[in-house]
Amino acid sequence: MAEVSIMWTTGSTGDGASAYTQAKVIDWLRRTLQNDAFASQGVLANFNNQLSCTPSTNQAQIGTGAASVYGFPYENDAAVNVNIPSAVGGGNTRIDRIVLRASWSAQTVRITRIAGVDAASPTPPALVQTPNTTYDLPLFQVRVNTSGTVTIELDERGYSHFATRVSTEMLDDLAVTSAKIADGATLAEILDDDGAGSLLDADKLDGVEGSGYATSAQGVTNGNSHDHVGGDGAAIPAGGLSDGAVNTTAKLANDIVDDTKAGNRVPQLRYRQGDGSAGWDLPGAPQTNTLVGACRMQVGTEIVQVVNQVSATKAVTFPEAFSANPIVIVVCNNAAFVTSPYPISTTGFTITIRNVDNQPFSLSNYCFWLAIGPE
Repeated sequence: MAEVSIMWTTGSTGDGASAYTQAKVIDWLRRTLQNDAFASQGVLANFNNQLSCTPSTNQAQIGTGAASVYGFPYENDAAVNVNIPSAVGGGNTRIDRIVLRASWSAQTVRITRIAGVDAASPTPPALVQTPNTTYDLPLFQVRVNTSGTVTIELDERGYSHFATRVSTEMLDDLAVTSAKIADGATLAEILDDDGAGSLLDADKLDGVEGSGYATSAQGVTNGNSHDHVGGDGAAIPAGGLSDGAVNTTAKLANDIVDDTKAGNRVPQLRYRQGDGSAGWDLPGAPQTNTLVGACRMQVGTEIVQVVNQVSATKAVTFPEAFSANPIVIVVCNNAAFVTSPYPISTTGFTITIRNVDNQPFSLSNYCFWLAIGPE
């Protein structure tokens, strides 16, 4: 037999002279229709409700739709309620499977529940896929608890298409949605930019015909003329940022810039000499050279009033406390007085002024102080 065709009215003419059999029809349909998971079968996309599932208490309702099961055409024009008994045993649930089952003995395709086993961590029951006897097309896995609450565990529907489509046409228009992109997929896996026909091709980008760049509506302006220096983890080169390029509201982490990075025109406080302890106000014996960490400077002006006396004092509180005693320098605007900043603490110090002649005197004196110490 070199050539044959089927579906003709049987009689005496042409290929209709020999009656065609069920096996021939089903075999032809199996070669024609398939999906990516199961050859020769699948749900018919965009027809009625595509055999959708609506769970409720002790029930899963399968909507209208059509499918091909091992080549057998199936159609359902009214919703079918599938009874889902409650799980048994404290803390147990059960996973059942809802399938379209083709039965050669009954000569039917029907919606069927395959019962799972009640367990704390249940697994779905196996499919039956024995050609010429019983063959299951999976639709849904559903989970039920001891209260009878039914939820969809997994949508297993595959959609049939013609097996003869060439590989470059395996996706229908609008077939890829965000819900169908697997969690954890890399950008390269999603875009597959390794050749012709990839999503990155200019003519494949909806709304960006003839261009491989994002539109201004997506927040990127100037297309390919918008040059970002220092990309892909590289350092921004000198001149990469123009004056005023960084908005004043931009944030830098605390202490991220130190004086060694600030440039030649900023004085550096690199070392201090003195006692090796945290306090800066004690001399060393011998002197210890200590590399300075985070530090601060605070300054102020005080009026110390002398009223017919040889000396006077004035307590000063730092605007912000140091973490250890700082170095404090005090000078007075009147050369007739000697000033000193002791005692010193992390929160302040006391200005003491004394007449060099040790004679009582009355005068208002301006005293200027500078404190440098650890933050």
